[in-house]
Amino acid sequence: MQKERFRLIQALPGWIWSFLLLAPFMLPIPTLAQATLGKPIWKGNSAGYQVQWTTADLVALPPAGGKPLFSARAMALKDFAEVDPQGKSGCEQSRELSMLSLVGTIVSYQQADDLSCPGTAHPAAQTRYQTLNLARPAQPPLLTDLFSEASVLKSLLAEPTIRAALRDLKPAKLPSTTRQLVALLTQWSGACDYSFSKDLLSRFAFHHLEGGNVAMRIGLSHGCEAMRGKLYPLGILLPIPKAMRLPLMKAQSRQAGFLMKDQRRIAQKKVTIIAVTPK
Repeated sequence: MQKERFRLIQALPGWIWSFLLLAPFMLPIPTLAQATLGKPIWKGNSAGYQVQWTTADLVALPPAGGKPLFSARAMALKDFAEVDPQGKSGCEQSRELSMLSLVGTIVSYQQADDLSCPGTAHPAAQTRYQTLNLARPAQPPLLTDLFSEASVLKSLLAEPTIRAALRDLKPAKLPSTTRQLVALLTQWSGACDYSFSKDLLSRFAFHHLEGGNVAMRIGLSHGCEAMRGKLYPLGILLPIPKAMRLPLMKAQSRQAGFLMKDQRRIAQKKVTIIAVTPK
């Protein structure tokens, strides 16, 4: 049987032999973006979800495995395509990501977008916090989903930047709900450094624990074009609800996730960069 196979192989035409020898070198060579997934920055599990952060992407996988629940790279490319569907405008687009915290199923990251198009006076830029609930990726979580309405409202009203804005607005009476407060703050435009957006309560990260409280950071984007791309963080303290105690303790010890206070030590100045340049 072996001699029979050897005779068949010997009988192969010369052009087939040439193809077999050259085939490995005829395969398409991947681009740099295709050949690497980026350098690893952080990888861990929280509430059963696996999160992988590299210089090329931020990905979350479900507890049962399978397809990613979230890919920052896929989302960026989708956003880029909406700006330039045909890829013919000559615009250069880039997004820089930095993971801030992971507590339970809540992952927060900083996102800085830049857009430069031919014929425009200057590039467009915006930096903001993005917050994602891995259990419900399509619906950004609100602070009031995790903490009581009363505690969030009290802490926001006590925050110095918000207090200053309310003094300028001079409302007849103070807002009695967070929804009223946010609606009122969006009417304020008294500074160039920052502005209040209507999705203010969904742009947060967990910074550190302080007694029975957790220190939160809320990211405000720029208030005028002269300060485009700048980020202005607010800091508030919120009492830790019973349901958040264990996830926060695990994140503080970096047993599952991490807090913003450890972000610089974890990242070591590495960030995720996603860019599209004109063809």
